[in-house]
Amino acid sequence: MDKVQAINYLCMLKEEYSDIENPKYRNIDLEAWREKYEHLKSLKPILTGNREYSNLINALSQNIFKREALLSIRESDNSWHNISERGINKALPAIVKKSRNSIDFPYEWSDEKTGHRCCINNGYWGAGNYMLMDALGYFYMLKEGEDRLPEQPSELFSDLESIRKREIELKSDITYRNSNNELLISNDKELEAIVNQKYWFRFDDVLFRKFTKKSMKSADILKLLTETSNVQFKLVFPVRLKEGSTKARERPYLMNMFSRLFEFGYVDKNVRKSDGAVRGRHYFVTFNTILGELFVHNLKAQNYSWVRNDFYLLPSSAQIFYRKFLIHNDCSPIQIYLENIAGKVHLVDSNVANLMSTVEQNVLEPLKNQGFIKSFHKKTGLNGTKYIIVRGNNAKSQC
Repeated sequence: MDKVQAINYLCMLKEEYSDIENPKYRNIDLEAWREKYEHLKSLKPILTGNREYSNLINALSQNIFKREALLSIRESDNSWHNISERGINKALPAIVKKSRNSIDFPYEWSDEKTGHRCCINNGYWGAGNYMLMDALGYFYMLKEGEDRLPEQPSELFSDLESIRKREIELKSDITYRNSNNELLISNDKELEAIVNQKYWFRFDDVLFRKFTKKSMKSADILKLLTETSNVQFKLVFPVRLKEGSTKARERPYLMNMFSRLFEFGYVDKNVRKSDGAVRGRHYFVTFNTILGELFVHNLKAQNYSWVRNDFYLLPSSAQIFYRKFLIHNDCSPIQIYLENIAGKVHLVDSNVANLMSTVEQNVLEPLKNQGFIKSFHKKTGLNGTKYIIVRGNNAKSQC
């Protein structure tokens, strides 16, 4: 094949690829496009330097991989499930960075139930941060149970007053960063500062990829950990407490100061000699803040839900919607107004038609396609548009 023929073939494939319905990895014909992808790769000597060729190769590679990962999970009888702590999903808002609208920090809102002023500072919060906390929570609980989840619930706090006393003791977040404000652990003393903490654990890149089904590079995992550990919250956090009764229930704790979720350090383990690039790291995490201890308390009290790890392959907005409205709610059907969806998922669009299209294509259809909901339809009335969502067979028929 000469260069003219190769370019014609590229143009034909590009047109075919553009006709695939979004999201493409859910609608791509895997076998057919695998063959086309291999043929396209064979043209690299001819089309090297062609920008359209590079873009199509990269797009195909990513979507084929996502499709293969999705199918492998669906076909498995033993799909991996993670635990997802309920307080994080309920209390921490989705504050997503958007190019069109900047956000001034600290970002403030009022808690729906208590009216208490809540704030987030020093960073955004989205699907990746929630996913990371799922993984960290599971890692910690497996350490507690010696490679299995503890069978019996336990607790750190007995009542709201014990939490207040602990918050006063902590006063502010403790940091174990070195004098250069770096997280890299360079000696035994820095490592000891973390492992001497009460609620610490360690993991590596391989384990993180297994738990999340995400093929993230070590540098990307480190970046996600760093960004998540830097975000500060002052909010109303739901804590599962017995408070003298036999049955535990969630009680709202009104935080009095800003707190982060955790501190961490890392050790470079797999360093390429040729250029010094780090290919693998070990991470040491400690929940040494008031918010981190509330998170641990809820985990130990078994205040968590289960989620399949193909959940993390969903679009970000679908993941956030599921966490805010469905993960801890097994009622069916569920009625949710469009306005509420936009607020919780942090969707900004003054055009109602565009907003509905976004919700249906990027939120509800993906959840339906992967079996997280059975069906949905919308109704429009005097109070606006609402969606009626039907869960699977395990959902309660009445709520």
